[in-house]
Amino acid sequence: MRDVIRMPLSLLLMVGCVFFLGGCDVEDDDCPDGEVCTDGGTGGEGEGEGEGEGEGEGEGEGEGEGEGEGEGEGEGISCMDACLSVHSGVNCYDQGLCPGGPEEFAALDQACLTACNAGNIDADALGLETDCNAAVQMVLDGSAAAQDICEEQGGGAGGPCGNDNDGYGVCVDVNDGSFDCLENNGDLITGICPGAANIQCCVYSECNTDDGRTGTCVSTDICDGDGLESVAGFCPGNNSIRCCVDPK
Repeated sequence: MRDVIRMPLSLLLMVGCVFFLGGCDVEDDDCPDGEVCTDGGTGGEGEGEGEGEGEGEGEGEGEGEGEGEGEGEGEGISCMDACLSVHSGVNCYDQGLCPGGPEEFAALDQACLTACNAGNIDADALGLETDCNAAVQMVLDGSAAAQDICEEQGGGAGGPCGNDNDGYGVCVDVNDGSFDCLENNGDLITGICPGAANIQCCVYSECNTDDGRTGTCVSTDICDGDGLESVAGFCPGNNSIRCCVDPK
């Protein structure tokens, strides 16, 4: 009977202790968080913060450069072959285009070669040219030495001739057959050219340029003095004799 009464009494004392005495002197630290304490309470709450930062940078650069150059140049016509072709290939100097030069092939070749090696004459253009007028003109335009040889009178042929009464033209050798003055609508005048009787002045001989203009063969000083245009490569004689045409 005493035991029955003692047990409920003990329970009542324990409850009162919890509510009025703060857990019966049990320290909070003795009770783990979230677990039931010996005093019937629960452990306190704990907050934890954790921060972690991690940064990682990785850079990789790779550069590769490769350069390759290849040049290949084919060999064109040599200066020697180009210059030889003017007289040995088509015999241009024999066509009355270089009156003072037919007997001076070696000197003309050397003059041409010197100018070509200096870059004053295009070897490929000269070697491929099949027109005598144009070929000789290339040589004359690029070589002062060749001009001097071609302008030598050669017995009087090749130079300018004429007067206001007879007309103006070029001295030609009527025997060499290189240029037929009469067939080119010119007139032959004797006695006004230096040299033998076969050297005569062909005046107002007709010439035709590549662009279709028709003119007469006279010296450049006469043509230019009249305000006309002188075009090289279409008349017999030296470099001063050109086709005189109306300007474009």
